[in-house]
Amino acid sequence: MTSALLRLIGFKHDVYRIFSWSLCAVRRMQDGRGSGADVAASLLGGIVAYKNESWMQINKSFPFVTLYSGKKVPTIDVIHYVEKLIVKKP
Repeated sequence: MTSALLRLIGFKHDVYRIFSWSLCAVRRMQDGRGSGADVAASLLGGIVAYKNESWMQINKSFPFVTLYSGKKVPTIDVIHYVEKLIVKKP
């Protein structure tokens, strides 16, 4: 979405700057914990290798199936859920 909005106002495509701004927005919504993997994937498309805020697009095609459970859970809710589990069973 960030990329599309910036294109509407005539911003020149700079994937690193757009990634940085988008990651900042995601982390503000997720208590500073967003890894940025979803930002890289949505910004670049295709298959992306991602680690520690750096990425590499993989230009190979892989046969795979995408499934959707029909249920969306916000990332921050999942993080809190997993943290509670860790406390119970370290």
